[in-house]
Amino acid sequence: MAKISIDWTINKQITDFKPRLAEFHRYLETLGLKKNTVKLYTGLINIYLVELNSDMPSSKDAEQFYKSLYDKKLSRSAINNFVAAILKYHAMINNPVKLKFIRLNNALPYYFDQSDILNIFNICNNIKHYAMLKVLFFGCLRSGELCNLDLEDYDPDRSTLRLRETKNGSDAIIYVNDETVASLTRYLKIRPQLDTNALFITDYCNRWIPKEVLRMFLNYKEKAKITKKGGVHCFSRHSPATLMITKGCDLRSVQAILRHRDIHTTLRYTHLCDAVTREKQTQYLTL
Repeated sequence: MAKISIDWTINKQITDFKPRLAEFHRYLETLGLKKNTVKLYTGLINIYLVELNSDMPSSKDAEQFYKSLYDKKLSRSAINNFVAAILKYHAMINNPVKLKFIRLNNALPYYFDQSDILNIFNICNNIKHYAMLKVLFFGCLRSGELCNLDLEDYDPDRSTLRLRETKNGSDAIIYVNDETVASLTRYLKIRPQLDTNALFITDYCNRWIPKEVLRMFLNYKEKAKITKKGGVHCFSRHSPATLMITKGCDLRSVQAILRHRDIHTTLRYTHLCDAVTREKQTQYLTL
């Protein structure tokens, strides 16, 4: 008997979400969110709408999607990003939902000690990478902040760098030490004159992106034979804060240097300075 020539495949209609995503993108911009945040939330909502196959999800849809995030074993911060994006999307479509943010664990799991940092600097034999690592560590910069630096943001006379659109959404002026100034001076002497205004450029004359900075850092971390966990953020944020506190720097100063909006963010480093606390108590609490 001849085979029946019928296509039994169920054809699911795929909705075009581009118009709605464009609308959401504009909506986020009107809220005054940073460019990176707008891009992140728009990408997350794209995942949300595609999975639900609807650009008008119900409150029940949002709750079910929220529960599925736990099954996917996403990190707490990743789930909270989804929650923030979904709340804003439902506000835009006038269908508000109630989803809970997960309380983040503020414990400091790991950091690089002074020996690790010195090994990374010592193993780096690339003038450009060395300057980038110096700026990251001594400026306590996030990788995105490093990538956003332009030539005019660096003031060698005052030994400062201007940060634009930081995580807190505002500009900031940071100070760099003589070591960093020296590394920047050496780098800028051989940096080619190009149309791009980026302070740090790749070998293809493009502005660096955080993913490339991470790749560069991990390469030197491996060469330095450091097996501890941790990437750029650990190197340029956790480690400098830990080093300053263990050497006796007060929390308010660390908060200012790291540009923490909330002192509670800085407080997570205090469990590393018990020895310093005992030393200061012995030094100052005397009769």
